[in-house]
Amino acid sequence: PHSSTPPPLLHQAEWLGELIDECFSTHSRHLWLLRMLSLLLLLLLQLPLLPLVSLYPPLERSLRALHWRHVCLDWVFARALCLSTERPYLLDVPIVKFGVSMALDFVLTLMLTFASLDSTAEVLLLLAWVASAFFFELEQAAGSGRGIWFELRLFFRQGARSSFSADAFNLLDMWALALSNVALVAFLIERPHEQPPDGRREAANSLLSIAIFFLWLRALRILAQFPSLGPLVLMVAKMLKDVMKWLTLMVTVLNAFTSGLHRLYRGRGQPLEELDHDCIDFDNDFETWGRTLLLLLEGTLTSENWLECARNSSHAVLGSVLMYGCQAIVAVLLFNMLIAMMAKTFDHVWEEQELNFQFLLAQTVLSWRGQPTSPPPFNWLRMPHFLAHCLAATGSCIGSACRHTCRRGGGAGAGGGAAEGAGSAGSAGS
Repeated sequence: PHSSTPPPLLHQAEWLGELIDECFSTHSRHLWLLRMLSLLLLLLLQLPLLPLVSLYPPLERSLRALHWRHVCLDWVFARALCLSTERPYLLDVPIVKFGVSMALDFVLTLMLTFASLDSTAEVLLLLAWVASAFFFELEQAAGSGRGIWFELRLFFRQGARSSFSADAFNLLDMWALALSNVALVAFLIERPHEQPPDGRREAANSLLSIAIFFLWLRALRILAQFPSLGPLVLMVAKMLKDVMKWLTLMVTVLNAFTSGLHRLYRGRGQPLEELDHDCIDFDNDFETWGRTLLLLLEGTLTSENWLECARNSSHAVLGSVLMYGCQAIVAVLLFNMLIAMMAKTFDHVWEEQELNFQFLLAQTVLSWRGQPTSPPPFNWLRMPHFLAHCLAATGSCIGSACRHTCRRGGGAGAGGGAAEGAGSAGSAGS
């Protein structure tokens, strides 16, 4: 989003749809309120059509071609509201598809958060819903260009530069829904009345807790659609990239100090009696490399000052020098570097917040204008029509192949008969 500003009116009109965009374009407050209430009523009247459209997708083409004059709401919606738009169908508008999908995702996340998961029927219901959502994400990846395997290969080779994986929310959805599927399958196969418990429920609950954390983070997708909050969401995403770069540098530096302190105090397991209550024992606590790294990491994040502890250790001078160096480089230099990186990212995004919001809006419009009308779990209802279409296509291919084979066989038989007739005529002439 750094080359030129996209046309905001074009993106907004495509995002809102022709009817909703016209309702927003009035300057009269009373007419605007009346139009919003009428749109809400019209949407509530069309929401029951979602299962029918999912079950029989060709029905949506007829609904898209529907005009005001074909329904009894002509005077109420068209003339009374001063609308020139002729098509009242709203379920295929990108903002409506986005809103319905986000509402259903919110309901699913609430159910996963507060469900007891003790009954098999409850787990099966949630598993069917989560599996439909995961299948929906796979459909997006497969329909974004060259298929799901191309998306995965491009992600691991080039770092998420394709049309599907360029949106970080899509990757967040894939990870969250994959973990939810695994956790619910583990809940399904475990035996809740088995004594003692075999630990599978605890593992499944841990996986589900991580999945729920990622599922709730998807609410940032809604905040990204507001002009005042969208650039802040983008800012958080860019700052997370800065943090990952900074962590790489900090882990490298901490590894150096960890290895040095572990080598220095290795084999010095003699407890000291004059240690302070808040002090750590360098000679015992730095025996293992992993515990040394953990203690240094905790000390740098919590600003613990263990210099007095180092002076009471068996290597007072060298241990103090290493701890002074660790505090100076990690706690002072690296943390100030992280603050400077975040401040630079904040300034860069804030100066171009309008441009960044238009980029987020264009990305959302391009993502949702091609999405099917049936969100999870209604996309399971499309399976019978899809299977019937596949069977019809398979039967048509088999029939055409049989006809082609018969024509080739008939042509070969006619050619053989003509050759035999020619041979008989030649022998008679001779």
